[in-house]
Amino acid sequence: MMRRGGIASSFGSLVLSQVIGTGLGFAFWITAARAVAPEHVASASAAVAAMLLLGNLTVLGCGTLLLTELPLLAPDRQRALIRSGLIVVGSAAILAGTVWSLVGVHLSANFRAALHGDLAAPVFVLGVAATAVGLVLDQAVLGLRRPGLQVVRNLVASSLKFPLATLLVVGGTRSSFGLLLAWTLPLVVAPVLLWQLLRLPRLRHPRPDDHVRAHLRRYRVAALHNHSLSLSLQASALLVPMLAAGTLSAVAYAHFSLAWLVATFVFIPPFMLATALFAVSANDTVDTFRASMRRTLPVGLAISAGCYLGVLLLGNATLRTFGREYAAAGNHILRIVAIGGLALVVKDHFFAIYRVRRRMAAAARIAVLGVVVELIGASVGVWLDGVTGLCTGWLVAVYVEAVCMLPALARVLRSTSTPALLVGLEAA
Repeated sequence: MMRRGGIASSFGSLVLSQVIGTGLGFAFWITAARAVAPEHVASASAAVAAMLLLGNLTVLGCGTLLLTELPLLAPDRQRALIRSGLIVVGSAAILAGTVWSLVGVHLSANFRAALHGDLAAPVFVLGVAATAVGLVLDQAVLGLRRPGLQVVRNLVASSLKFPLATLLVVGGTRSSFGLLLAWTLPLVVAPVLLWQLLRLPRLRHPRPDDHVRAHLRRYRVAALHNHSLSLSLQASALLVPMLAAGTLSAVAYAHFSLAWLVATFVFIPPFMLATALFAVSANDTVDTFRASMRRTLPVGLAISAGCYLGVLLLGNATLRTFGREYAAAGNHILRIVAIGGLALVVKDHFFAIYRVRRRMAAAARIAVLGVVVELIGASVGVWLDGVTGLCTGWLVAVYVEAVCMLPALARVLRSTSTPALLVGLEAA
C-alpha cells in the first residue's frame, strides 16, 4: 500500500501542478490581451517563451539527478546536494540569460521591444534563473518524497501572476515590461518559499565531498547524461511542429498547431504517471519496480484510452473555442495525433526502465534514433498527403517504436530474477 500511495501521490502532484500552471497562465494572458496593446503582449510573450526555453536548457540534468540521489542521503547531506545543484543551475541560467539578452535583441524585434529599458534585461535574466531553479526543485521534492511541495511551488508561482498584472495595469503600467515583471516576480518568490518549507538541517560537520566542486566532480557525468536524455525525449515535440511550419501553408499550419497543442494535453497524464513511477522506484529492487510497473502500465493505457475517448466526444467543441474554421479543419488532425498517446505510454515506461537503471547515455541514443524515425515518418507523410500525411506518418513512426520496445517491457514484467538493486543491471 505504501508503494501504491507513493506513486499515486507523486502522479497526483505532477498532474495538479501542470493543471495549475496551465490554467492560471491562461488567465494571465487573457488579462494581458484585454488590458495591454497587442504589440506589448507579443513582445512579452516572446520574452517569456525565451525564458522558458533557456530555463529548460540550463537545468543540466540536475533535477533528475536529485530525484535519484536524494533518497540515498541523510537529510543534512540532502540539503548540501540540493544547494550545489541550485548553485550550478542558477549560475548557468544567469549566464545563458545574460548572453541571450545581448544577442537576442538582434534576432527578434519582439524581443528587442521586451528588453527596452534599464531594468528589463535584469528582470529577464532573473526570470531565466528562477525558471531553472524552480524546475530543479520540482524534481528534488519528488526525490525527498514530499510531492505536495511541488503543488505549493507551482500554486505560488502561478497564482500571483494574475493579481500582479492587474495591479500594474491599474497603476498605469501597460507595457511589455509590466507583463514581464508580473510573470517573473512570482517565479522568484516560489523557490524561496519552498526552500523555507523544506526545513532540511544544515551540515554540522561538513566533509570535503559535501562542497559544490566535489559534487560537480562526482555527479557531472551522470547529470549531463540525464540532461541529454531529457532533451532527446523533448526533441520530437519541438521538431515536428517546426517541420510542419516549414512545409505546410500558413493556414494548414495554423490548423495543425492548435490540434497539436490540444493533443499534447492528452499526452500529459500518462507521461506524468511514468514520471511518478521513476520518481518512486529510482532506487528500488527489481521485484518492487516490476510490481509497480505492472500497475502503472495498464493504468497509463487506460488513461490514454479515456483521453482519446474524450477527444472523440469533445474534440470538435474544444477546437470550436478557437473558431469554427479550426474545428472544421483541425478535428480530424486532432483525432489522428491523439491516438498516438497509447504508443507514448509504452515509450514512457520503456525509458523509465533505463532511467532507474541509470543507463542514461544508452537511453539518449535510443531516444535520438526515435526522433529520427518520427521525423522521417512525418516528412514522408507531408510529401505524400500534406498535413494529414504528416500526422499519419508521425503516428506510424511512434507505433513502430512502441512495437520495438514492447519485448523489453515484457521481459521486465515476466522476469523472475532475485531481488537486487536496479542500478547497474543490464538493459532489458
